[in-house]
Amino acid sequence: GLTLRTVVLQQGIERAASFRLVLNPDEYQLHLVESPDVPHSELREAVRWRIRDLIDFPVDEAAIDVFDMPQQAGTGRETGKMMCVVVARNPVIAQKAAMINRSGGELDVIDITDLALRNVLALTPADSTGVALLYVDAAYSMILITSESTLYLSRRIWIGANELAGIAGKDPN
Repeated sequence: GLTLRTVVLQQGIERAASFRLVLNPDEYQLHLVESPDVPHSELREAVRWRIRDLIDFPVDEAAIDVFDMPQQAGTGRETGKMMCVVVARNPVIAQKAAMINRSGGELDVIDITDLALRNVLALTPADSTGVALLYVDAAYSMILITSESTLYLSRRIWIGANELAGIAGKDPN
């Protein structure tokens, strides 16, 4: 938080210090589930009970959000509408929010890497016809496919630039 505060002051942006927090893939889980048939106001609570057996910590400690996934044509089976459930541990969110508060900034949005990358791809001309991205971080990689601001596929690969450089016999830096 203090380091972030120093950067804010050095850049002279203390009045505009509103932050978008993007969680790393190891700080949240994504689960594809069938959308429950409940009013929108009850959706998160209904999903909470659907995913309780899919996570490895108590559901009461989970921060949950949802986003719709496009319907898949030609799957050969009748299914309901699918949605993606984002699950993070409340203490992780609280720790990151506290860091931003210590910096003097204000937390505006909490996002996940998958959707942040989708938002960047949506700004490209190729997104109108469909675009794929291979994103390589130090510890992991991701493959995303989007079209017209819709995320169709997001897959994590737990091999990153450091491991790839080691395999190639190169210094990752």
